[in-house]
Amino acid sequence: MAPPTGLLRDPAPGRTTVEDLASLVLDLADHHGWDRFHYAGISLSGAIGIHLAAFRPERVASLALVCSSAHFGQPGPWRERAELVRREGTAPLLATSPGRWFATPSSASTPFGRGLLGNLAEADRAGYAACCDALAAYDLRAELAGIAAPTLVVGGSHDVATPLEHAEELAEGIPQATLKVIDCGHLAIEQPEALQAALTAHLSAPLCRPLSRPKETRAPTP
Repeated sequence: MAPPTGLLRDPAPGRTTVEDLASLVLDLADHHGWDRFHYAGISLSGAIGIHLAAFRPERVASLALVCSSAHFGQPGPWRERAELVRREGTAPLLATSPGRWFATPSSASTPFGRGLLGNLAEADRAGYAACCDALAAYDLRAELAGIAAPTLVVGGSHDVATPLEHAEELAEGIPQATLKVIDCGHLAIEQPEALQAALTAHLSAPLCRPLSRPKETRAPTP
């Protein structure tokens, strides 16, 4: 889901970065009083997690990257998509998104698949375009070696948006990262049980220690 325009620091074309989106995550964590948190994200959300783990390591207790990448390709196509969506909305993307998102055409007709496509149809056009701008400028390949958070990388064997090579690059670049390959497409909806099992095992590992709840603050008794 693209962020509403009002949350963006600067919604003007070309101004939004993954760092800006990561700041929104930290704002949400601060709102809930979470000094540290376990982070899992798919695709662009995974990129946000990589940025947080690289530049705000004190906040990230563990990291799970699902069908994501340290670099989503050349900036030109992302900028072209941003221009298209600003001009016409997300409707032109609905015909091609199933081929990028799902392993099989039938996945698009499941209730969950239809819900995802419905979210795309209703996405804030400025927010979606800003996310495309962020991906156009995004490249954290050089930062992977500095990530210290315990990391799970999940790659989809049928992912055409971020092919398995992207997951392998993440797993090879992040020290002691674990790679799990699942028989799924880009949004990993075809094998929910396998994905849940991978995430549960990752969060149950000794290095991913449970986090304590933030302390409640009470007003002093008059």
